[in-house]
Amino acid sequence: EYSLHLDGTNDRIQGGLGNSFVQDWGSNSSWTLKFSFKLDTIGSAQTLLTAGSPSNYIFISVQTDGKLFVQTLASGAFTMNRGWTAGIDADTWYEVVITCDSSGTQRALVCYVNKVAKTLHTTNVSTSSASLLPASGKVTWGTFFNIVDFDFRIDSIASWSSVLTSDEVTVLFDAGPDLTADQHGY
Repeated sequence: EYSLHLDGTNDRIQGGLGNSFVQDWGSNSSWTLKFSFKLDTIGSAQTLLTAGSPSNYIFISVQTDGKLFVQTLASGAFTMNRGWTAGIDADTWYEVVITCDSSGTQRALVCYVNKVAKTLHTTNVSTSSASLLPASGKVTWGTFFNIVDFDFRIDSIASWSSVLTSDEVTVLFDAGPDLTADQHGY
Protein backbone atom coordinates (compact mmCIF):
# COMPACT_ATOMS: atom_id res chain seq x y z
CA GLU A 1 0.00 0.00 0.00
CA TYR A 2 2.92 2.35 0.63
CA SER A 3 5.27 1.11 -2.08
CA LEU A 4 6.94 3.44 -4.53
CA HIS A 5 5.84 3.02 -8.14
CA LEU A 6 8.55 3.72 -10.69
CA ASP A 7 6.47 3.93 -13.86
CA GLY A 8 9.23 3.69 -16.48
CA THR A 9 9.05 7.37 -17.41
CA ASN A 10 11.79 9.40 -15.73
CA ASP A 11 11.01 7.96 -12.26
CA ARG A 12 13.99 6.84 -10.21
CA ILE A 13 15.48 6.84 -6.73
CA GLN A 14 18.95 8.34 -6.85
CA GLY A 15 21.68 9.13 -4.36
CA GLY A 16 25.42 9.37 -3.93
CA LEU A 17 27.74 6.41 -3.50
CA GLY A 18 29.35 7.67 -0.32
CA ASN A 19 26.17 7.97 1.73
CA SER A 20 24.47 4.76 0.64
CA PHE A 21 24.53 1.06 1.43
CA VAL A 22 26.97 0.56 -1.46
CA GLN A 23 29.76 1.99 0.70
CA ASP A 24 29.83 -1.42 2.44
CA TRP A 25 30.69 -3.23 -0.80
CA GLY A 26 34.44 -2.59 -0.68
CA SER A 27 37.29 -5.09 -0.54
CA ASN A 28 37.01 -7.81 2.13
CA SER A 29 33.58 -6.43 3.08
CA SER A 30 30.57 -8.59 3.81
CA TRP A 31 27.06 -7.20 3.40
CA THR A 32 23.35 -7.92 3.01
CA LEU A 33 20.82 -6.08 0.85
CA LYS A 34 17.06 -6.57 1.24
CA PHE A 35 14.28 -5.13 -0.89
CA SER A 36 10.78 -6.01 -2.08
CA PHE A 37 9.62 -5.43 -5.64
CA LYS A 38 6.89 -6.19 -8.16
CA LEU A 39 7.42 -5.94 -11.90
CA ASP A 40 4.43 -4.66 -13.84
CA THR A 41 5.59 -6.53 -16.95
CA ILE A 42 8.44 -8.75 -18.08
CA GLY A 43 9.04 -7.93 -21.71
CA SER A 44 12.77 -7.35 -21.59
CA ALA A 45 15.54 -7.48 -19.02
CA GLN A 46 14.90 -4.91 -16.30
CA THR A 47 17.56 -3.25 -14.20
CA LEU A 48 16.44 -2.67 -10.64
CA LEU A 49 19.63 -1.12 -9.20
CA THR A 50 22.70 0.47 -10.76
CA ALA A 51 25.64 1.89 -8.80
CA GLY A 52 28.64 3.59 -10.33
CA SER A 53 29.43 5.24 -13.63
CA PRO A 54 28.99 3.90 -17.18
CA SER A 55 32.55 2.48 -17.23
CA ASN A 56 32.63 0.96 -13.72
CA TYR A 57 29.43 -0.27 -12.10
CA ILE A 58 27.49 -2.94 -10.28
CA PHE A 59 23.88 -3.70 -11.10
CA ILE A 60 21.00 -5.98 -10.16
CA SER A 61 18.61 -7.03 -12.90
CA VAL A 62 15.81 -9.45 -13.73
CA GLN A 63 16.08 -11.24 -17.06
CA THR A 64 13.13 -12.17 -19.28
CA ASP A 65 13.31 -15.78 -18.04
CA GLY A 66 12.82 -14.66 -14.41
CA LYS A 67 16.46 -15.08 -13.36
CA LEU A 68 17.96 -12.53 -10.99
CA PHE A 69 21.50 -11.26 -11.65
CA VAL A 70 24.15 -9.31 -9.74
CA GLN A 71 26.89 -8.21 -12.11
CA THR A 72 29.88 -5.88 -12.02
CA LEU A 73 31.56 -4.28 -14.99
CA ALA A 74 34.95 -2.57 -14.98
CA SER A 75 36.45 -0.98 -18.10
CA GLY A 76 34.11 -2.91 -20.40
CA ALA A 77 34.65 -6.38 -18.87
CA PHE A 78 32.41 -8.28 -16.45
CA THR A 79 34.37 -8.88 -13.25
CA MET A 80 31.51 -10.63 -11.45
CA ASN A 81 28.48 -12.35 -12.91
CA ARG A 82 26.13 -14.08 -10.48
CA GLY A 83 22.72 -15.31 -11.54
CA TRP A 84 20.04 -17.26 -9.73
CA THR A 85 17.05 -19.19 -10.97
CA ALA A 86 14.52 -17.07 -9.10
CA GLY A 87 11.25 -17.63 -10.98
CA ILE A 88 10.37 -13.92 -11.07
CA ASP A 89 7.04 -13.26 -12.81
CA ALA A 90 5.14 -10.07 -13.53
CA ASP A 91 2.47 -8.77 -11.17
CA THR A 92 3.77 -10.61 -8.07
CA TRP A 93 5.53 -9.16 -5.04
CA TYR A 94 8.92 -10.67 -4.15
CA GLU A 95 11.15 -10.07 -1.16
CA VAL A 96 14.79 -10.44 -2.18
CA VAL A 97 17.71 -10.74 0.21
CA ILE A 98 21.22 -10.92 -1.25
CA THR A 99 24.12 -11.69 1.06
CA CYS A 100 27.82 -11.37 0.27
CA ASP A 101 30.25 -13.21 2.55
CA SER A 102 33.81 -11.99 2.02
CA SER A 103 35.37 -13.80 4.98
CA GLY A 104 37.19 -16.24 2.68
CA THR A 105 39.35 -15.61 -0.36
CA GLN A 106 36.33 -15.72 -2.71
CA ARG A 107 33.06 -13.83 -2.34
CA ALA A 108 30.14 -16.12 -1.52
CA LEU A 109 26.85 -14.59 -2.68
CA VAL A 110 23.50 -16.09 -1.73
CA CYS A 111 20.12 -14.93 -3.01
CA TYR A 112 16.91 -15.55 -1.12
CA VAL A 113 13.53 -14.93 -2.73
CA ASN A 114 10.63 -14.98 -0.28
CA LYS A 115 13.01 -16.53 2.29
CA VAL A 116 14.04 -19.45 0.05
CA ALA A 117 17.69 -19.71 -1.05
CA LYS A 118 17.80 -19.86 -4.84
CA THR A 119 19.99 -22.01 -7.07
CA LEU A 120 23.07 -20.27 -8.39
CA HIS A 121 23.27 -20.98 -12.13
CA THR A 122 25.91 -18.51 -13.31
CA THR A 123 29.11 -17.78 -11.52
CA ASN A 124 32.63 -16.62 -11.99
CA VAL A 125 35.42 -16.15 -9.49
CA SER A 126 35.30 -12.91 -7.56
CA THR A 127 37.99 -12.45 -4.96
CA SER A 128 37.13 -10.99 -1.59
CA SER A 129 40.04 -8.56 -1.84
CA ALA A 130 38.58 -6.99 -5.02
CA SER A 131 36.23 -4.12 -4.22
CA LEU A 132 32.71 -4.10 -5.66
CA LEU A 133 32.49 -0.40 -4.82
CA PRO A 134 32.51 1.67 -8.01
CA ALA A 135 35.07 4.46 -8.07
CA SER A 136 32.54 7.18 -8.83
CA GLY A 137 28.98 7.80 -9.88
CA LYS A 138 25.57 7.42 -8.25
CA VAL A 139 23.27 4.76 -6.85
CA THR A 140 19.96 4.54 -8.69
CA TRP A 141 16.89 2.35 -8.48
CA GLY A 142 14.72 2.21 -11.59
CA THR A 143 17.04 3.33 -14.36
CA PHE A 144 20.16 2.30 -16.21
CA PHE A 145 22.25 5.50 -16.12
CA ASN A 146 19.22 7.59 -17.11
CA ILE A 147 19.32 5.93 -20.56
CA VAL A 148 16.31 3.71 -19.97
CA ASP A 149 13.80 3.67 -17.12
CA PHE A 150 12.00 0.59 -15.83
CA ASP A 151 8.44 -0.02 -14.66
CA PHE A 152 8.19 -1.67 -11.24
CA ARG A 153 7.18 -1.12 -7.64
CA ILE A 154 9.69 -1.17 -4.80
CA ASP A 155 9.39 -1.26 -1.04
CA SER A 156 11.28 -2.14 2.15
CA ILE A 157 14.87 -1.38 1.14
CA ALA A 158 17.35 -2.23 3.91
CA SER A 159 21.04 -3.10 4.15
CA TRP A 160 23.52 -4.47 6.67
CA SER A 161 27.31 -4.45 6.77
CA SER A 162 27.24 -8.13 7.72
CA VAL A 163 25.84 -11.39 6.36
CA LEU A 164 22.38 -12.30 7.62
CA THR A 165 21.83 -15.99 8.28
CA SER A 166 19.05 -17.99 6.65
CA ASP A 167 17.21 -17.95 10.01
CA GLU A 168 17.41 -14.15 10.11
CA VAL A 169 16.16 -13.96 6.52
CA THR A 170 13.21 -16.15 7.52
CA VAL A 171 12.39 -13.87 10.48
CA LEU A 172 12.47 -10.84 8.18
CA PHE A 173 10.06 -12.48 5.76
CA ASP A 174 7.72 -14.07 8.32
CA ALA A 175 7.57 -11.29 10.91
CA GLY A 176 8.05 -8.29 8.64
CA PRO A 177 9.67 -6.18 11.38
CA ASP A 178 9.66 -2.41 11.17
CA LEU A 179 13.21 -1.85 9.98
CA THR A 180 13.18 1.78 11.04
CA ALA A 181 13.44 0.63 14.65
CA ASP A 182 15.53 -1.89 16.58
CA GLN A 183 13.31 -4.98 16.56
CA HIS A 184 14.05 -8.69 16.77
CA GLY A 185 17.79 -7.98 16.98
CA TYR A 186 17.92 -5.95 13.74
